Amino acid sequence: MKLFAWIAVALALIIASPIIGTCQQQIVVGQTLTGVLSPEQPVVTYRMPLEVRGQFQLQLNMKERDFDINLALTNPNGEFVAQNPGRNYPAFQGAHLIETLVDLGTYTITISASGIQAPVDFSFTISALSDTNTISFLTKNSPKQGLISTSIEQDQYLLDLARGQAVVLAVMTPDLVLNPILGVFSPTGERLFVVDDFVTTEPVALLVPETAGVHTVVVAPRSGADIGRYQIVVHDAPLVTLGEVTSGDVRTPGDVAAFELPLLKGEAYDFIASGVNGLESTLILLEASGNFITIADPDSDEPTRTVLPGFTPVRNESLYMLVLGAEHEQTGLFDFEVKPLEDESEDLWLNIGETLTTVIGPIGDVDRYKIQVEAGQNYSLFAQTIWHLLDPSVRVLNGNNEEVFFNDNAVLSVNSLLSGIEFSAAGEYVVEIAGSANQPNAQAQTGVAAISFATGAPFDNASPAMNDPAAVVTYSDGKVHVVLPTGSVLDDTMPVQAMVIVDQSKAEGQGTFSQGGSATIEAPASEGDIVFVKLRDSSDRQNEFLSPALPGPTRIAQINGTPYAVAVDQNNKLFITESFSGRIITISQSGRIEVAVGNLPTGGGSFGPNSLAFDHNGVLHFGNAADGTVKKLVGTQAQTVVSGVNFPTAIAFDQAGALYVAQRGSDVIEKIMPTGERSVIVSTVRNPSALAFGPDNLLYFGNDDAGQSSIYRVAADGSVERYVEAIAAGVESIVFDRDGYLYVADGTPGLLYRIAPDKELVVFTRGLSGAVGLAFGHGELETSIFAANMGLAPDRRYPGEIIRIPTGRPGIELPFASIPDWMLME
Repeated sequence: MKLFAWIAVALALIIASPIIGTCQQQIVVGQTLTGVLSPEQPVVTYRMPLEVRGQFQLQLNMKERDFDINLALTNPNGEFVAQNPGRNYPAFQGAHLIETLVDLGTYTITISASGIQAPVDFSFTISALSDTNTISFLTKNSPKQGLISTSIEQDQYLLDLARGQAVVLAVMTPDLVLNPILGVFSPTGERLFVVDDFVTTEPVALLVPETAGVHTVVVAPRSGADIGRYQIVVHDAPLVTLGEVTSGDVRTPGDVAAFELPLLKGEAYDFIASGVNGLESTLILLEASGNFITIADPDSDEPTRTVLPGFTPVRNESLYMLVLGAEHEQTGLFDFEVKPLEDESEDLWLNIGETLTTVIGPIGDVDRYKIQVEAGQNYSLFAQTIWHLLDPSVRVLNGNNEEVFFNDNAVLSVNSLLSGIEFSAAGEYVVEIAGSANQPNAQAQTGVAAISFATGAPFDNASPAMNDPAAVVTYSDGKVHVVLPTGSVLDDTMPVQAMVIVDQSKAEGQGTFSQGGSATIEAPASEGDIVFVKLRDSSDRQNEFLSPALPGPTRIAQINGTPYAVAVDQNNKLFITESFSGRIITISQSGRIEVAVGNLPTGGGSFGPNSLAFDHNGVLHFGNAADGTVKKLVGTQAQTVVSGVNFPTAIAFDQAGALYVAQRGSDVIEKIMPTGERSVIVSTVRNPSALAFGPDNLLYFGNDDAGQSSIYRVAADGSVERYVEAIAAGVESIVFDRDGYLYVADGTPGLLYRIAPDKELVVFTRGLSGAVGLAFGHGELETSIFAANMGLAPDRRYPGEIIRIPTGRPGIELPFASIPDWMLME
């Protein structure tokens, strides 16, 4: 979220020193050893005598892991050579190094595990390598061996092709260690395409050249971590005969077979691959341009059989089918067949409780079913896509061929749903299934659909959808009035029950509205009370939805740059860091923007001024990851307070005036006394990213850990405990109100959570565009949170804006010197 990727890689290069459970063995080049990592023995050390200089691969293999690992190498003088903390995970479960070693003597290899909970077997191999790649011609069906040994290496090959001669290129990487990029250039040097990941980390490309001549093929590393061996191979794409069986094979793990399919508009086809000797295959259908159309995986009941059913081309054209192993290591023979289909019979009976599949194609095809209904009974019809891009619609006609019900899109889905419909007269009706006429993509009007018929409303699995910014909240006569305008609430089953819940008093108000209608709901409340709206539909499941807090955010200012951290002084002037541009700006409540200080060190993303806090004297302090400092702002000058901090991400002051600095680069939180004395108080949590003191006067902090981000608390005895389990993609900022409610910004999904003292979690605000900084206001604005939106998701609301979010509860005053004693009581 914080755009630190390349910085994090550099900062990760810190050797893990084996402290406990160390086991030492000797290993030589060409040897493979096995071992076990466990909580009791998280570190294994090998000693490798080197008598000949050269290039070597060190590879740690394990079948699976859910913990961090590190593979490190030091030379005979004890000097650091290289390390790999499993950067290719999860495609490759282990870790590997490729290094040119020139110092003769005994090297030390350290394998360490962090967070391991149970014993895990591994194997470790050292291999001598030679990289003799020169520019050479590729020959069909003849793999060439290659090696990417540095982060800037590019291997080139030549491929002589006739115009329109379809071939498929595959780059195969043993153990998925290497994650390469495959590029193809025309005979005149024009780049035709670059392929990154395909199904795994191995790129596959279809090439149907528009001009004859020698094409250039380039294999390059995707990033600095992507080094290793590979094979590159070229295969023809032979023409298949419709209705006949063609044999093929997947020869090497990661290899692929290709076929040209001469398809006709107006026809429907099943594509079938059957493994001859146990091969489980994946089918991928491509256009001649290489664009992806659709994919099919093995049948769950018959894994050696893979079917891509009911495909209907939109024109007469040749498409291309790729067949590869469903798992990377699978190889073997298969039979492939393109089977033309006959059109289904019309007016079949669809009985209650049945689900039937139907092929919709060619474009304009309509399949019809007959149903029998009773008057006064509720029924549901659900048309859903099974294969390809089909967007189905469902229509019901009476005996006079008149439309009585129609749906072209269920809420939150391209599937179509008629839920809980009631017929005015009993009898026989016709159900029509067709492709949506609203789809501009012709391919989305064909494919395979399933139509289900049932009594009641069992198919509505989605909660009512509410456009919360459309809600209008007003206060008068001791009540809160919430107006939900027409179209602000969508659901597949009507009516919908609506309830307003006042946050602090828990007072409630009830309301009901029908599809397409509006509603006004009232409840006893005071001016400024926050409310939630709970919606419940009338489906068999009674799906529920709880709105974010209302009223919603208010825009304060639009930033031309990228706002990041937020702090608010006693006069409610906002201070905002702009990490990209290296400056701190101020914003008044009227939206006036001024520059407080500029020309600060910056390296892009969060690698610049990125954290703010006021001390007891109201002096603004800020952390800067670009120069590893915490500075204070004196007038318009920045003066260094602390240096030598490793990628600071958050700062805060405690009651005694001590400064706390969360440092992502070294995974620590450091306490710095006013005297300058420094101590590490947290060193057990990865990527600390947010700091705040709660009403209990304890330090709370979050972390940014790739979807497993949690909230932690430092207890009075200094121990660290997990306060809330993983809740966020990345905890960007946290603030407390005086009642002990914690507000958490999760930037990537654009959410602000609120966690109650009893740990109940609600989505307090949604639809934000990368919210990363939070701070409460003061005085008349003490119940408002100010939030900075980086603007990384412009399709959401408030990109690059500062907003004010009402909370209904006053925030903890900062700095701590101003907090009355009663506010610190539990």
